[in-house]
Order: sequence, then C-alpha cells, then structure tokens
Amino acid sequence: MAFILRGEKHEEKNYIFRDDSCSPVFLSGCGLKPMTLTWALFNIKGDHQVYFDALNDTLRKKNLPYQIQFVNIPVAFEGDYKTYINTYIEEIEKGDFDIISCPGIQNCYDMYKMMADRQLLVPLDDFLKNNETGKGLKTIYPSIVWDAVKYKGATYGIPIPVFDLNYYAVFNVDFAKKYGVDLSQVQFSGLEEYLYEALEGEKSVKNDTFVVSTLWQYFLWGKYETSPCESIYFSKESGKWRAESMIHSEVGVEHIRLLNSWADQGLIAHSGYSESISQGNFLITVAGYSYSEDAAENLVRNTFSIPAGIQLQAVEFPEFNLKFKGNGYKTGIGVKSRHKEDAMKVAAAIYSDEELSNALVYGKEGKSFYIENGLVFPLGEYILTEVEQQFNFGNPFLNMSSYRDSLNKKEELRELMENVVPSEFLNVIFDLEGIDESICQLNVLFLPKISGSSFWKEYSYGNRFKDVIR
Repeated sequence: MAFILRGEKHEEKNYIFRDDSCSPVFLSGCGLKPMTLTWALFNIKGDHQVYFDALNDTLRKKNLPYQIQFVNIPVAFEGDYKTYINTYIEEIEKGDFDIISCPGIQNCYDMYKMMADRQLLVPLDDFLKNNETGKGLKTIYPSIVWDAVKYKGATYGIPIPVFDLNYYAVFNVDFAKKYGVDLSQVQFSGLEEYLYEALEGEKSVKNDTFVVSTLWQYFLWGKYETSPCESIYFSKESGKWRAESMIHSEVGVEHIRLLNSWADQGLIAHSGYSESISQGNFLITVAGYSYSEDAAENLVRNTFSIPAGIQLQAVEFPEFNLKFKGNGYKTGIGVKSRHKEDAMKVAAAIYSDEELSNALVYGKEGKSFYIENGLVFPLGEYILTEVEQQFNFGNPFLNMSSYRDSLNKKEELRELMENVVPSEFLNVIFDLEGIDESICQLNVLFLPKISGSSFWKEYSYGNRFKDVIR
C-alpha cells in the first residue's frame, strides 16, 4: 500500500537487512525488501495514486532501496485559518513521519516556520554540506533559493519555490493592431483608452461575443512589499518601513476602484468567455504573474486550445513585478523519524534526479499525461491533480516543461534567478500576534473580490468589513 489516509491502519514497515555479500543499493536478485518511509501530506484532493506509484516504480527501476508510503492528512477549512493549519501541525506532532510536506504561507501563517519553531523538522545544513547526496542536491538550486528557506540561521526544508514574479498581459496581436496598440511600447497607465476603443469598435460591428479582457489578477505597485498577510502593504518612507492595510491604502483602494470601474463598463469579462478566447475573439486575456513571455503565452494558448494561426504576444508590465521571497512548499525531514539519514537521502534523490522528480510530478506517460511538441499535457481527470503535484513536489529546475511553461523553462528560470531582486523581507520574522486572526478574516472576505468582479456592488464596503477592520 503506497497511499493511505491518516487514521487508517498503517502497514507494518519493511526494513533492509544489510548483507556484506549483497549491496543494499542493488536489490535485484538479492532477496532484500526496500525500506518503507512515510511521507505526510497536507490536505491533498483527488486521486494521486498514479503519481505515487510512478515514483515507487522509478525508485525500483533505479535500484534505490526505498518505497514511499504517502499519508494524506485531510483538513477541513471552516473559515478559521488558525484552526485549519494547527490541525495539520498537531497531526505531525502525533506521528513519527519520515518526510513531511510543509505547505507555504496559508493566509497569514507560514507553516514551514511554525513547524521549525515547534522543533518538528530536522536541520539539513550538515547533510547539505557534508553528505555527497546532499551536496548534489544543493547544486540543483541557485544559492538565492537556499537563502530563502533559511530560518533563524538553519535550513529545515527542500524548497519548492514559486517563480511567477513578472506581470504579463497576453494580447491577440491582430486585435492589438486593429486598435493601434503598439505592443513594444504599451504601458499599463495608457492601456485604458485602447480597451474602450476595442469595446466600442466591436460593438459597432455587432461582435457580441468579443472579450476586451478577462479578470486581472490583483497586483502590487513596485514601491510596495508584501507581508505574509497578502492584504498588508509595506512601504519605505525616510528609510523606515510603514505597514498599512490595502483597504486603508490610497494605492490599494484606487486599484480596486479602477478594476471595478472597468468591470462595470464591460471592459472585463467575469465568466462565459472560454469559447471566445479559444476562437481568438479577444484583445487581452489572463493578465497575471509568470516567469517569461513564452510561458505566459503558452499558458493562454494551451489552456484555451487557441489555434497556432492566432498570434499571441505577452507584454510585461514591470511596475507590478514582484520581488523574490521564496514562497512555496518545502519538504522536510521529521524529527521523530526513526530513519532520518535514509529519509534525507531519498528526499534528496527525488529532488535532484530528473527521472524521479518527473515521475512524482507527472505520473505515468499514457496514463496521466502525454507529450506534444515537447510539452507535458495532463490527461482528462489529471488536469487538476497535476497542478497540485507541481505545487506540492515540483522542482522547476528539473521537471519537464508543462503546457503552462516555456520549452526553455530551465534556462529561463536560471536567467531569471541571476537577475531577480530579492525581497528586503527575505528571512524576516513577522510578529503577527494579536492581529493575525483579524487580518485572516479580512483576507477571506476581501482578496477574491479585487480583480474587477464588481466588488463595490456585491458588498457593502462600509458595513461588511467594518467589524473586521476594527
């Protein structure tokens, strides 16, 4: 059994019996059973067995003497983030898991750092410095990525970093030319006039299904930094940092007003636009964060099955680009594990070996994915689970490019990391005691409504948020 739910009976573990006459690294013909290591997972959805089987099959194929038993810890979210994340951490405290998935920031809570504070994770620095497998793992990631997972001077996890730092809008080139948009020069501040021209122009020819733009992912102006709580801005004034709520910030409120004004006037389509996008009947779609122009264009083309004959061009709006903070999941080693050294070795192997990493992220070719034009496409029921696998386990410096990526993903990410601007809050510890729950409540109500979705009409700004803001 490779995958169980927490609370089910664990199978008895099998261990390797070392014999001088038969190397444990080469199991074939030796009559040795692989060591079973447990891997705790945070609240995964759907059927992921094909990925776990693929990983274990690949471990056997490579004669690595381990099998992984994945243990899902389901957690119901009922509006209280503190209860939500503590439920998982408490289950980790009860168990003796060998490998532990440490989710990224959940609203205001950085679960990786919380688990490190509770001494649930083994520091990996000595392993990364002195063990050959650890040394190999360390070379896979740029140094800034390792810097980002340092906490109080120690490394407690293998990073699964988020690199979608640059803000792009993807244009249909034909409609951009039709309405005079110079894609080599256009800036966000001058975009509105073209949106209106496209709206009125297509109305005049009775193109009733035309999409001016789809929902805009909310963005942050360049002079601002984010805290773990997304709706809190930081800005530097006279060398000192100042924190303010997005809804008390002139910039934040103006952003919401602008996008909702666009929505009210028909410049943003909320839903029912997939067919229009797939037919190329749009000006702009999927404005948001990615790591390269090619990746942003592929995301749009492959998500909506846009024919190759329709030319797309992603335009970067650098004023909204993010700084690198090392957000994302981490994979740690449990302090209660009875096989810490083995757990470190197999985790390091998974994150430094391309074949192992691809097996865990994509599963089995022909069953969970196929390859077309050099890109990985998930099959049917695996469309959503593949995305979850990427977030939970992906190593973008090793994994094959998916349909959301550039063909040159690995090279582009290396180049991005050479030029990336690190956040000034890298490794800063925020004291949210006393305000975390209020901000979490605000985020739950607020963040989904600030991308041009008629926020001002759907909610009473003064009444709905009054108590939370206090």
